[in-house]
Amino acid sequence: MPHEGMVHALREIWRVLIPGKDLIDLRPRSEDLQVEVVAGEQIIFVGVIDESAYLPDDVAADNAVAQLRQEGLFTQKQKAQFDYAMYWDSPDEMQAYARKRWPKSRLPEAVLVRSREFMAVSTVSARVRIRRKIMIIRYQKTT
Repeated sequence: MPHEGMVHALREIWRVLIPGKDLIDLRPRSEDLQVEVVAGEQIIFVGVIDESAYLPDDVAADNAVAQLRQEGLFTQKQKAQFDYAMYWDSPDEMQAYARKRWPKSRLPEAVLVRSREFMAVSTVSARVRIRRKIMIIRYQKTT
């Protein structure tokens, strides 16, 4: 969504939401994603996927919610953060997924090479994993 439309969208949500009911803000945080190879009990860090291109989206969304909170339309009730793990059978599968779903992310070739190297020498079935931070905030509509 274009940044300038975020406040409008939140105002429309506020308009149709029943007073006292909740708006759930659930979204990933734009932080570098640690790439790991998981082979049995062994976890090997192989590098990061650069997510900095998405930071302006996070800032715009945070600012839009803050504006409506300042106007007294919503109050924050709860906030939490959790990790969400994603797995692939190969570095190439991860790369294909990243290109399709995260087109602005930067996945260095060195991360793919290191992943392939560790997977090639693993004596147990190995997979590639990233863990993404997800935030969830509950806001209540005020009257």
